[in-house]
Amino acid sequence: MNVRTANLHRRLMWRLIPTLFGAIALGGVASYFVAKRSVDFAYDEALTAAAADIASGVHVDGANIRFDLSPQSEHILRSDARDDIYFSVHQEDGRYFGGDRDLPETGPVTEGGGASSDLPFRERIVRAMSVRFAQGATPFVVTVAETTRKRRTAAWAVFAQLMLPTTLVLSLACLIVWFSVKGGLQPLDELRTEIEARSELDLSPIAAVSAPQEVRSLVQALNHLLARLDAATRAHQAFVADAAHQLRTPLAGIHTQIELLATTVDPSQAPTLERLRFSVDRAVRLVNQLLALARSEKDADTLRLKTFDLAELVAEAADSWVHRAIAAGIDFGFDLKGGKLLGDRYLIREMLENLIDNAIRHTPSKGHITVAVETKGSHVEIALDDSGPGIVPALRERIFDRFYRAEVTGTGSGLGLAIVRQIITRHEGTVTARNSASLGGLQMVVRLPVHGPAALQADTPPPNETAASRIETTASWRRTESC
Repeated sequence: MNVRTANLHRRLMWRLIPTLFGAIALGGVASYFVAKRSVDFAYDEALTAAAADIASGVHVDGANIRFDLSPQSEHILRSDARDDIYFSVHQEDGRYFGGDRDLPETGPVTEGGGASSDLPFRERIVRAMSVRFAQGATPFVVTVAETTRKRRTAAWAVFAQLMLPTTLVLSLACLIVWFSVKGGLQPLDELRTEIEARSELDLSPIAAVSAPQEVRSLVQALNHLLARLDAATRAHQAFVADAAHQLRTPLAGIHTQIELLATTVDPSQAPTLERLRFSVDRAVRLVNQLLALARSEKDADTLRLKTFDLAELVAEAADSWVHRAIAAGIDFGFDLKGGKLLGDRYLIREMLENLIDNAIRHTPSKGHITVAVETKGSHVEIALDDSGPGIVPALRERIFDRFYRAEVTGTGSGLGLAIVRQIITRHEGTVTARNSASLGGLQMVVRLPVHGPAALQADTPPPNETAASRIETTASWRRTESC
């Protein structure tokens, strides 16, 4: 169970389970007192019967009273396997007739009635019963007492018999509460699973059909938030795409004018013209990257999925940068073992060109770049190694952030690797930056599922091209850099 829901589960259980155990404890205390009272009542009846037997030995002859109890009868009376028995017979004025003279009375009693209590006697606690009898006009009191061993034993036995079913019932109640709470929180687990399974690009509403009434208000609030986020995201993407697209025409015009001006300008102005051409090229590259980023951020269902040979695409993408590699004195190497892939061919090419451009810009003259493609199980793996300076481990995640550049100098805009990760994420793949074991620089490892994104496992016809999604460039100013 996920920790978020588990916390709520534990919170509920910490409130319910102690309450049930508290009920068990209170029930145990109550059961013990009920058991003790029942046992005392039964044994007090036995003491009352013993007092009646003793009273039968009292004889009244006029003003004379005598107590006549044979040694055999007294032995039988005092015989008990576990407790000691004591008794005394006396008048209300304190005149003693027989038994244990120092045995105290329990308290005032009425004729035929009795009073019982726990009394200290001979450094022990005894249970005493005093009963008032009368023969003719002569009243007398018989007190019988015993130690409490068998009472305690019997009370605990009754208590155990009372507590066993109570404990079983309450333990079963604890289990029922545990599983009931767990089952009651299951819709939250399902909701969490559904939300965690989504990509950051999926802002569609969450289905609330199976959610309980108490959770539906939360789901509705989340759906309202997702709708607002979706609207804001679409507006942002449309703005970036429209703005970038509108900039292309004037930039193309400026570039054309520079080419025309280069044929008539004074040679002394050539450096200034070259700097101007470089600035325009950077602006053109940035516009192209903004358009690529806007397209890569569109909803997953707009991917134009087709099955193609990734090795061929790598060769095509690499070929477009060969002239830059030759000019920089960099050796390109390939290890293409083939790999069929279901994906958006245009976006995958855009991703590859950005990776290769990034490697060329950071690899010194007489360096090496190797591009390898291989199918491994259910994924196609692209490994791009270079002999550049590499990236320290602390920055290997930050280089994929937008507009982040590891070096202060340089001509990159900081969008190339952000586009790479965005495209790979849309294809439900992964990209990892690490040290190159073969060339000593940086290695970019891209893993893409052979069968495409799980949500779109079939070829889809390409949608109609829009102005925002077209990123054609003229031959004179097609991308010279992507990162």
